[in-house]
Amino acid sequence: MLQPPLGHRVHGAIYGALIVAALAILFDQAVELAVQYYPYRLGEAPWRFAAFGLAMTKATPVIFADALFAVATLGLRSRLGLRVWAATHLLGLVALALALTLFGLDYLELRRAIRPEARTAFTITASRAGLVASALGSVWLWAAVAGLRGTRKPKDPKGAPDLPVFARARHASLPVDSSPIWSASPWWPSPRLSR
Repeated sequence: MLQPPLGHRVHGAIYGALIVAALAILFDQAVELAVQYYPYRLGEAPWRFAAFGLAMTKATPVIFADALFAVATLGLRSRLGLRVWAATHLLGLVALALALTLFGLDYLELRRAIRPEARTAFTITASRAGLVASALGSVWLWAAVAGLRGTRKPKDPKGAPDLPVFARARHASLPVDSSPIWSASPWWPSPRLSR
């Protein structure tokens, strides 16, 4: 005999744990950077340059935490969670663009002070940080657009399942008057998103 899938409470607990894990990763990385940056010297170009380069070494854990949060939000089918996720990416994108601009200006200022034999290594290091920042910015731009577009309610005819844009493509082949197979199951969560 088939066993029913996990209950709604178990799903919620699992997705909640993913959100807590994502926040713990982000908190850990922020505290580590704050300790490494101390003492703060925002007025000095060498400190700002090194701080930006160090921050870009933390891009992988940030993307991993971001993916955990996205999976949990999609699993919970929360429109509000997706909107918060998208807005956070938009704000992060603006901050990253400003920081990258300042990093470029600091690079140009510091490059003149570097010994000629160390300029190649300096340029390679700066290029790597710039490329990582650009890649992170691209991911954040995609996430912001996908998060905002994914929370729109579809303009389907009456009777079609109320699914977000990111889930409609999977159900495009269903007739308008039918519903997904899991909607008849008492064990599977409803495909409708909560507010």
